[in-house]
Amino acid sequence: VDMELIWRSADKAYIPHQLKTAGKRVFASDDELGWRSIQTILRTTGDWQEDSVPPDPYIKIQTALSILVDRNPKAVFKAAAKKYEQSTILHSELYKRNWEVAQSKEQLKILVLNGAKYGIITGMTAPLKIQRKVRNLISFDPKNASKSQYETSMITLYDDVYRWALNPWTCWFDDMAKPGDIYSLNDWMRYKDYSWERFREMFQGYENFKFIKPTSQVSSSDTDEPEQGKKLTRKNLIRLWFYENLEQDRFYLQTNDGVVLVNEPIPHLPKNKRLSCWVAPWTLRHSDTIFGIGVYEAMRNDYKLKTKVRNMTIDQLVLSIYKEWFYEGTSTLQGTGEMTTRPGVGRQVTNAKNIVWNDVPGPG
Repeated sequence: VDMELIWRSADKAYIPHQLKTAGKRVFASDDELGWRSIQTILRTTGDWQEDSVPPDPYIKIQTALSILVDRNPKAVFKAAAKKYEQSTILHSELYKRNWEVAQSKEQLKILVLNGAKYGIITGMTAPLKIQRKVRNLISFDPKNASKSQYETSMITLYDDVYRWALNPWTCWFDDMAKPGDIYSLNDWMRYKDYSWERFREMFQGYENFKFIKPTSQVSSSDTDEPEQGKKLTRKNLIRLWFYENLEQDRFYLQTNDGVVLVNEPIPHLPKNKRLSCWVAPWTLRHSDTIFGIGVYEAMRNDYKLKTKVRNMTIDQLVLSIYKEWFYEGTSTLQGTGEMTTRPGVGRQVTNAKNIVWNDVPGPG
């Protein structure tokens, strides 16, 4: 199974778009994947057929999933022994506060929506410390603002364990990993893009930092590939690759240019050595892969059919308002006399008995 082909198709289907590019003879549905359709020409002179693809099935599914996540998760705490009863309420309140402070519910929402789209749920847990230098106004000189005095201080925005929902496009997992078997996942890798200012703040204390320079990276190269020459680039970025291996007890950080920042044992106590990631299938594909089946892949045949039927219904509506008609004339018929249905067009024939309206064809 080509997972990237399915993911790119999902990326395209989730966004409102037209069926095909302009000026080409195309199929309303994808015959290359085995879905029968009728050939038509879109975006030609006098073109009237509907060619938009609405994402309404996915909108409904995404909305429902978001509502479900917003209503969850809730937990009930029960003391395992009498001596813990007094602290149960405290633990319950800490649990609720953690979801709010760490914005974990928003991360969970992204996790679920990505899982529904791609068929795989990916995330990671790690310590996070965010500090920032700020200036506080001490005295203000109304006559000369440049003489105002400020005090510089360091504030801590977050300093705790954090849980990230990861983009499956930026992650690679052990091909021997099995769903439901946490010990079958031995290593994994991901990358993350940092602005130069943020990267310098976080990693300037490392020995090899002096060899690193900001570069330009192609934007969205991890999803649906744009046409050649239309790729967007972002400047002053650093792409950092993270790699963890349990068997080798290895934690490895390297920039996209090959500069190694970290090559050390996994930073945990010996009894707590484990990978920082967690991964699961949305719907089990089979027992030998963690790449599951997402909502798009499960219903894409129905989606194609629904799109075709919906577009045909709109076209029938146009034909029912602007009917074709035939009128009598003396001109000879041109060509073979074959006709393509078009709304609001009158055609001259040799014997039409005044005007004969063309009936609107039914679905199909």
